Amino acid sequence: MKRTLSILILFFVLTSTLCYAQEKAAPVFVKRSEPLIHASGWKTNKSTEKLVANDNLISDQTATMSDSAIYGATPQNLIWMRTASLKYAGRKYYAFYYHYLGGAYKYPDTKVGWASYTATRFVVVDSVQYAEFKKNVLQKRGYVISARSKMSDEIKGPYDEAKLLRAISEAMENKTSVLYYCFTAKTQTLDGREIARFRLPETCANNKDLPNEYFECGYDDFKKMLVD
Repeated sequence: MKRTLSILILFFVLTSTLCYAQEKAAPVFVKRSEPLIHASGWKTNKSTEKLVANDNLISDQTATMSDSAIYGATPQNLIWMRTASLKYAGRKYYAFYYHYLGGAYKYPDTKVGWASYTATRFVVVDSVQYAEFKKNVLQKRGYVISARSKMSDEIKGPYDEAKLLRAISEAMENKTSVLYYCFTAKTQTLDGREIARFRLPETCANNKDLPNEYFECGYDDFKKMLVD
């Protein structure tokens, strides 16, 4: 009888430990979207009062990717962006994440010694919020829609999915950011064209108006960037 009881207790402890370990297992990507690799950035130049267009950059001055100090000093630039569904602790979540060019001056006061780097920023939302965001995107009503979360962070360096998932795990466990991050967009038909306008995830307090500073791409390209 005692032997049987001991076996039952051991079985219960092992089962509980296994379940706990499974619940706390690191998040894994279930499905990834196609990457969005091109979007036109638009921003009004205050001096000329005209909109300035750039590839993959929102800036009020014309620049190319070779102008790394302009790109890197402007948070709203992208190399690519995509979304992914993921499982964590038995629940489904979605990640908006993008790779971009960053940098800093060695001597910022004199703007000397610019050094570039790449980084990946992510924002994770639950399945309910993602479904609502995507539903509004598909309706193309021209309304500004936003997904917001504290589960956000970034990692510097070349894209590394293993490092990204570790950072996502930490953010989901500890809600790394003390601020809310917003991914804002709107879709509509304008002058016969189906388009999407958006801003890369940023602190909600700094979230700018889409009419004045935004990325624009074809609606189909934006929709492909949203995973099922």
